[in-house]
Amino acid sequence: MPALTESRQNQITIALLALMLITFAALSFRSARTKSATADEPLHAMSAFMKIHYGDFRVDTEDPPLFGYWAMLPHPGDVLKVDLTPKSWQDMLDYPWTQWNWVGPTMYRNSGFDPDAFLNRSRAMMTALGVLLGIIIAWWAWRLGGRLAALVACGLYCFDPNFLGHAPLVKNDVPLALVMTALVFAIYRAGERVTIARILAISLLMAAALTVKFSGVLLIPIMIVLLLARVFIARPWLVLGRIITERSKKLAVVLAMTLICAVVSYAGIWAAYGSRYSITPNPDVRMNLPVIVRAA
Repeated sequence: MPALTESRQNQITIALLALMLITFAALSFRSARTKSATADEPLHAMSAFMKIHYGDFRVDTEDPPLFGYWAMLPHPGDVLKVDLTPKSWQDMLDYPWTQWNWVGPTMYRNSGFDPDAFLNRSRAMMTALGVLLGIIIAWWAWRLGGRLAALVACGLYCFDPNFLGHAPLVKNDVPLALVMTALVFAIYRAGERVTIARILAISLLMAAALTVKFSGVLLIPIMIVLLLARVFIARPWLVLGRIITERSKKLAVVLAMTLICAVVSYAGIWAAYGSRYSITPNPDVRMNLPVIVRAA
């Protein structure tokens, strides 16, 4: 029997990877569809709906908005009738921890609204992010160790019960894992060769990390340490078509990349929050910070 060509082996590997990722998505989403909302999914969902359709950030102030924007893509603004007259809506400005008094009735006591269907559409969007994370893991493993490494890495991810159970949830943990993996992969690629596309990828992914979860700020020192490690590797560094060997010049490249990343991240944060400081569309309606501080 003739040996398989390199191209044929690659095709078979890609097919197996795709099969594992499809199985992951099917198992993960089908399981989630039969489960009730977790403790904070309604909070995240209602918060994201208000942010994207009403421009109001008072709900769920403890989480950045980016992952919620993604979760809300399937939902038009008229899918849910929102009542902004209850006292519970106004109370959040003074006592943010009372947000459940508004979230619960809005999602589960709303005539003509199907909360489970609403949540499951968002869960489908989150499942897609889980699949994307698997693709990045497989791609990186293939680059490092070939086809077998990609199959093993993808298999370990796709059948990990933690990710199977967590990927479809309207939460920011798996999205942060996705952004973190993609960011480190982009840094790894930049360590091989710096291009404008790779600099932009690192910068945009850092901005995404900071607007997906507040603990994403930990990726800032991680990024700096990884880039500095490249400075001390003796191998020449190809930067925008130029070969750099001196350590001082490598350090200058790292500094420049960090500054670009800082500027893009700053712009990304402002964009995620609607390019404004006010928590509500009305700049005169603000959170009562003195009351919140005293109560805390």
